[in-house]
Amino acid sequence: RVFLGDTMFVRAARDLKPGDEVTDGYISVLQPSFERRAKLQERHGFGIFDERAVVEDALLPACLAKPLLDRQDSAESLEDFIRLSQDVEVFASSRMEWLGGGHASAEVETAAMMLGSGLERLLIGGLATAVQVAIAALAAQSGQHGKAAAAYARCCW
Repeated sequence: RVFLGDTMFVRAARDLKPGDEVTDGYISVLQPSFERRAKLQERHGFGIFDERAVVEDALLPACLAKPLLDRQDSAESLEDFIRLSQDVEVFASSRMEWLGGGHASAEVETAAMMLGSGLERLLIGGLATAVQVAIAALAAQSGQHGKAAAAYARCCW
């Protein structure tokens, strides 16, 4: 995509027919909803209110996610990233238990049902994709190729 003033020009990867929907990814979907919402509001003047954001806002509020994200930013060793990855998985599992325990509003439960299976993976992905990439890179650098491959598989497949 290219911008000229306030006009965006895009090139389609395939032929389009009249009425085909064209979408554009404004930001990375791997960020938690509170970060995506802030960036969209700042850069483009709108927010997100879809099912995914509703569920993420309930399961992954900034007050719970930010400490994990801060640990990600300050991690320095392979062991730091592995511990963080384990903590993220425990966190995501506990939030799924919270959702299934009748603590969420009807709106959140409905949105979660609309998203279907894979919700826990979505939560983990929002917090741990960069962590798994770091584990893969650090493990590969230290010759632990099996560990690197496993981390890469968890984040990217």
